[in-house]
Amino acid sequence: MKNNIQIQTLTKKDVEKLAMPRKTAHWAISLYLGIRGDKNFLSAANSALSEGKKKLEAEKRFSESDRK
Repeated sequence: MKNNIQIQTLTKKDVEKLAMPRKTAHWAISLYLGIRGDKNFLSAANSALSEGKKKLEAEKRFSESDRK
C-alpha cells in the first residue's frame, strides 16, 4: 500500500449534486477528512460536523428530520 495516495476532493458542484433531493426517503453521506497524522482526528471531525450543522440550520433547505 502506498503512503502518498492522492484522494480527489469534492468540489462545490459535487456537494450541490449530493444535496439535491432524491425520490428515496433515506440517504447517507460519507465524510472523509484529509488531515495529517499529527492532528487530532476527533477534534477535526467534530469541528467539521459542527460547522456543517450550523450551516444547514441557517440555510433551512432541509426538514428538521433530514437535518437530524
